[in-house]
Amino acid sequence: MAEPDHIFVNPLPNLAYGSQPAAFPFFYIKPNENEKVLRKFYPEEKGLVTNIDPIGNSPVIIKKVSELVVLVIRGEFEIRWEVIPVARLGGRWKEETREKR
Repeated sequence: MAEPDHIFVNPLPNLAYGSQPAAFPFFYIKPNENEKVLRKFYPEEKGLVTNIDPIGNSPVIIKKVSELVVLVIRGEFEIRWEVIPVARLGGRWKEETREKR
């Protein structure tokens, strides 16, 4: 899975191993700086927000069967994102991305 603004000049190495997917970390995704927002989706009983990988949705190497699990979680997240005001305010980057489309 990759977004249209990614240009690969060489094949991606398959960093996924077995059922363990691989994703690209993004330097600007900083869970510890957005704890108030993330706690709406990642309760304290799940652990520290720094346990959340700073990855985006692309590029990702994942098996289809695992992707189906992620798609369900992602769908639930999207619904909650839209109905929780603090999430919308805390995620200006997402709103800015939508405006550029």
